[in-house]
Amino acid sequence: LEDGERNPLATSSFGVGECIGFALDRGCESVTVGLGGSCTNDGGMGCLRALGIRFFDCNGHELAGYGADLERIARIDESGLHCRARDVSFTVMNDVDNPLLGPNGATYVFGPQKGATEGNLARLENGMKRFADVIAIHHPNADFATCGYGAAGGLGMALSVFLGAQLRPGIEELLRWLDFDTVAKGADLVVT
Repeated sequence: LEDGERNPLATSSFGVGECIGFALDRGCESVTVGLGGSCTNDGGMGCLRALGIRFFDCNGHELAGYGADLERIARIDESGLHCRARDVSFTVMNDVDNPLLGPNGATYVFGPQKGATEGNLARLENGMKRFADVIAIHHPNADFATCGYGAAGGLGMALSVFLGAQLRPGIEELLRWLDFDTVAKGADLVVT
């Protein structure tokens, strides 16, 4: 996004959910999502909406899933979740260990680079706390202090809590995929 377009109150992770849905529709049995460099701070609401989860305010109006909607959420309806989402293995690769909330969380650490102003930071953080409170009603075992939950504006949390994704350090996962230990065995020098 251009500098003038950066506003985490008005961005959504919906497109990530569309990509996941595309993979599910084509029969993928495992999905790996790489997180980082997002312009969002929506707690993953947009992604989850694209996969069929619905979010409502206290008047029963459905929310679109933007960062600004976090402060309005009152109810979650998971009944429309994509029919294959619970049968697929999800992995999230990220290289940050930030929790969802607090001074080291998604909003305060990454919000400014996404265009959040000083005033918007408090609004987004309060919205994220509200979102966490509503999630806790449906998922009482969710631990919002989990390392990596703050990745991509809370998308790490959403994928873990709602889809059962395993959070993994990105570099470790890539090295495993490449079978790096075998490939580099006997090397005197590795240049990256």
